Amino acid sequence: MIILASSNVPSWAVLLIVIGIFVVIGGVAFLIYFLLKRKAPKEEKPDEKKAAEETLRMYLEDVDDEQVQKEFSEYEENNKKKD
Repeated sequence: MIILASSNVPSWAVLLIVIGIFVVIGGVAFLIYFLLKRKAPKEEKPDEKKAAEETLRMYLEDVDDEQVQKEFSEYEENNKKKD
């Protein structure tokens, strides 16, 4: 800046040069941001049904008892016939 101020360049030209430098830096930063945003993997939003199933799986436990599993299967068969 001292070199520009000491030469015969008008002050408005120095101001334009400084503004131009910032514009170039901003443009390069925007292009880098735009290119990185484009290459980033897009995250898919889960639908409500899938999110509800995952939440239920997180809180519910599997049944290990054979008698209870048999009762569950009988209950499901009885309810399927009613639908």
